[in-house]
Formats: sequence, C-alpha cells, structure tokens
Amino acid sequence: MEVRKTSFVYKVAYAWDESSQKPVKTNLCRLFWRFIFSIFIMWPLGQPFLKLIIGIIWVLAFLFSKRPDWENGPPEDLFPDYKRWPRFRGHRVWPVTVILGAILVWLVFGSIKDLVAYLPWGDILIYISWGYMLIYSLIVAGIVACLIFSFICRRFSKSETWKFVKEYVLAKKKKVCPEVWFTE
Repeated sequence: MEVRKTSFVYKVAYAWDESSQKPVKTNLCRLFWRFIFSIFIMWPLGQPFLKLIIGIIWVLAFLFSKRPDWENGPPEDLFPDYKRWPRFRGHRVWPVTVILGAILVWLVFGSIKDLVAYLPWGDILIYISWGYMLIYSLIVAGIVACLIFSFICRRFSKSETWKFVKEYVLAKKKKVCPEVWFTE
C-alpha cells in the first residue's frame, strides 16, 4: 500500500514527530495506531492554549463578519471582510445581530406565554405551544443533522483516510499487516 506524504493520514501521524528523518516505509498496523494516537491524544494536547486563543479570535471575528487573514504575511487589514456575505437592504448581516434577534424572539415568546397563562385554559395552551415548538425544533434539527451527515459521509467515503481505514480493517480480518510506502 502507498500513502502520499501530503495526505491527511501522514500529516496527522507524523506532525508531532520532531526527528528530521521520517520513515520511508512502515507497516499498516503501526501507522494506523500512530494515526489514532495522534488524533485523540497528541492533537488535543499540542499547544492547547494557543489553539484556544486562536479559536476565540476566530469566533469573535466571525460574529462581526470578519475573518483573520494571517496566511499572506502582515496585511494592511488583519481582519478583512468576507467576500461573500448575506446582505439585507444593502447592509451586511452580522451574526451577532442574528443571535440578538433570536434572543429577542425568545423573550417575546416567553412574555406572550406568560400572558396566555392568565387566560382560562391558559395552561393547556402553553403546553400545546411548547409541544409544537419542541416538535418543530426537533424536526428542523433532524433534517439539518441528516443533511450535514450525508454531506460528510459522501466526502469522507472518497478520501484517502477512508481507504486507509478500510485497508486496515481488511488486513486485520486476514491477520496480516502489510507494508506501507510513503510516496511524494
């Protein structure tokens, strides 16, 4: 089996290896477990505070429809606007305004619910409205989750990582560990 040095498997498995000489070949079982170890232990532990700070900067920039641009050296503007972004009546829609709007809708719904509670049969109306809102939310969340899952599965099934995992499972069934060569 051959694995490219530019593939995700190779980059993850040997990203934290500080040695200057990376191997030219290894066996499939060793590479698989090195890959798993790197994903679940080395990546989360590697530079956690730096990753946390960068994540906070990305989230804050996204809330104001900006993106950090650090890849091309120091630009004039560290946080340029996204090139394609939703507009409403000629103005850019910031995610922070959408979040505040959702909170406002939730507060209005809560105050209407409190007003309905004083009506005769108000408790039943509240439970019915909460029930419909819960069912609607679950249906929408289910549809969105199915769409995201199908998109991820379709892309992952064509990736070299999936082929690598499939080869490992087949090799384990045959009780062998073939050699893996790293190519450019």
